[in-house]
Amino acid sequence: MKIKHLVVFITILFLWASCKPADSEVSRIEGQQISITDSLQSPPEILDFVSPYTEHINRDLDSVLAYSPKNMSDK
Repeated sequence: MKIKHLVVFITILFLWASCKPADSEVSRIEGQQISITDSLQSPPEILDFVSPYTEHINRDLDSVLAYSPKNMSDK
C-alpha cells in the first residue's frame, strides 16, 4: 500500500512540475512570406519518408469510386 501512495505522490509531483509556466516568454515573433513555386525543392529525406504513403493514397484515389449513368450536372 505504501508503494501505491508513493507512485501516486510521484505522479502528482511530476504533473505539477510539468504544468508550471515557463520562465521565459516569447516577446516577438518574426516571419516572412515564401512564394510556393516550382523553384522550391523538397529534401530527399522527406520524399523518401512520404513516398509509400503517397503511393498508397494515389492508388486509392486513382480508382473509380462510383458510377452514375446520368450526368450529374443535368437537372
